[in-house]
Order: sequence, then C-alpha cells, then structure tokens
Amino acid sequence: GTGCLAGKTPCLGWKAPAEEEESEDDWYAKALRIRASMRQTWKPRAGSWVKLSNLQKAAHLEGRLGEVVAFDRESERYQVQLL
Repeated sequence: GTGCLAGKTPCLGWKAPAEEEESEDDWYAKALRIRASMRQTWKPRAGSWVKLSNLQKAAHLEGRLGEVVAFDRESERYQVQLL
C-alpha cells in the first residue's frame, strides 16, 4: 500500500517523533521551572469564592464561605461578601 496505511505520510494529525530527544539537563531544568511555578501562592480575584480561615480578628467567621469583592491595597486585605 501507499500513503497513510504504509506509514509513509502522517495520518489524522499524527507526527513522527522528533529525531532529537530532550537531554537530561534540559528535562531537569524544565521540571524545576514547572515546580517553581507551582509554588506561587494563589491570589483570589474579584468573584472568586473562598472559605475563610486563619482569621486573627474575626475568629467567629472561621470556615464561612464568601465571595471576593475587592483587594484593598492600603490595608493589604481582601474585601469578602459572606454568602
């Protein structure tokens, strides 16, 4: 046969593997970058739902759910509307 079935042309978007594979050093560096990016803390945006925890001045709200309204840059606190 010829063409796709004979393995001579790509079928359904399949591409032959690249001739050169990543070196172990390249793979290690890429893995370190991915791992470092995963360490970044998540910062909620307006509209995000959050569960309140580790509250210092409103312990009675611990565990409550709320929606982030805004971030106040002066006080460096999130404004949350309780649900």
